[in-house]
Amino acid sequence: MFDYITTREIRLLSKLRSSGYHKRLSSQQRIRFELLGLIKDGPSGIQLTPKGVRVARVRDASDEQSEHLPGTEAERIRALKKLLG
Repeated sequence: MFDYITTREIRLLSKLRSSGYHKRLSSQQRIRFELLGLIKDGPSGIQLTPKGVRVARVRDASDEQSEHLPGTEAERIRALKKLLG
């Protein structure tokens, strides 16, 4: 299906770690994240799965080290496939 996520989606996952942001997530994006196994949506609201936490940490690590995700789209896809796989 979808074997990679965009930089924007990584930012969304990172924001989902803070409370209250899940209300701004569109239903289409919520379904996509669920199909990728990054979140679970239950009676207590949206929660990141362990895989979702790992992907969200990519953003946190790059912010802390002032680094960005790999420059080209191909490098970004390879790096995210490792995290999602």
